[in-house]
Amino acid sequence: MVSLFLDKYQLRYVANLVIKFNFRSYLTLQLLNILTFLWFTAANVFAFSLSFGLRNHNKIDPPEQWKYGYGIGKETYLTPAPWIYVVLFLVHILFAGTIAFAQWTKRGKDIVVGALNFRWPALMILSIFWTGTWLRQWYIISWVFALVVAVLAAHTHRIVKTRYRLENELDVNDEVFIHLPFGLFHGWTVLILAINTFAAFAPISLTSGLVSKVMAVWILAIISGMAHLAAFSSRSGDIPTTFILTLGQFAIFAHQINRKHLIAWFAFSFGIVSVWALAKSIYGTVDVVRHGAGAVRLEESHDGGETQ
Repeated sequence: MVSLFLDKYQLRYVANLVIKFNFRSYLTLQLLNILTFLWFTAANVFAFSLSFGLRNHNKIDPPEQWKYGYGIGKETYLTPAPWIYVVLFLVHILFAGTIAFAQWTKRGKDIVVGALNFRWPALMILSIFWTGTWLRQWYIISWVFALVVAVLAAHTHRIVKTRYRLENELDVNDEVFIHLPFGLFHGWTVLILAINTFAAFAPISLTSGLVSKVMAVWILAIISGMAHLAAFSSRSGDIPTTFILTLGQFAIFAHQINRKHLIAWFAFSFGIVSVWALAKSIYGTVDVVRHGAGAVRLEESHDGGETQ
C-alpha cells in the first residue's frame, strides 16, 4: 500500500511538472512571437521610411542610403509598381491581431503556439534578413532568404489550412486572425520570390534579350498556376493567396506598361487568367458560408496522429 501511494504521489508530481513545463513553453513562445513581430515591424517601418523619403540620411544613414527602399533598385521585366508593397502594411495589421488576440485564446494557442511552434518566429526572423538584404540590393543573398521564407511560409500556411480549418464551415475569428494573415503572407512570399529571382539572375530590362523575355513569361505563368493551385486545392479555395498573386501580376503590368515593355501585356493576360482563380475562391467561400454543414475539423491527437 505504501508503495502504491508513493507511485500515485510520484505520478502526480511528474504530471504537475509537465503542466508547468508546458505553461512555460507556451509563455516562452508567446513572448518570442511578440518580440519577433516587433522586430519584423520595426524593420519594415524603417524600409517604408526610406521608400517614402521620410528619413534624413545626412546624419543617420550612410550617404548612399537614400537609394534604398521598397520599389527602388534594379529594374527588370518583373519589377512591380511600388504600391504593391502596401500589402506588407496589411499583413502587419493582421499579424498584430494574431499577436494581440488569437494566440492568447485556447483555440489560437493550439494553432499559433502549439502547432506552429517555432515556425512563426523563424518566419519573421528570416523575413527580416530578406528585408535587409533586399534593401541593400544584395540580390543573390536576398534570393536565398526569399526562397527559404517562401518554402517555410508555404509549409506554415499548409499546416494552418489543412489541420485547423473547418472544411465545410467558416469561423470568423479563425479567418480574420489566422487564415487571412498567413494566406496573404504565403501569397506575398511567392510573389517576392519571383521578383527576387529576376533581380538576382536577370539583366536589367534595358539590356535584356529574348531569353529574359521568355523566362519572364514562364515565371508569370508559374505565378498564375500557383493562384489556380491555391483556388482549387479545397472547396472554399484560398482568397488571400489568390488575391495577392493576382494583384501582383497587375502591379507588374502597371509598372512595365509605363516603360512600354511588351512583357506588360503578358502580365496583364496572366492577371486576367488569375482573376478566374480569385473568382473561384470567392464563390467557394460564399458557398461554404451559405450552405456549409457537417463541419469536419482535422487536428493532431495527443498520440501524434490525426482525429476527425
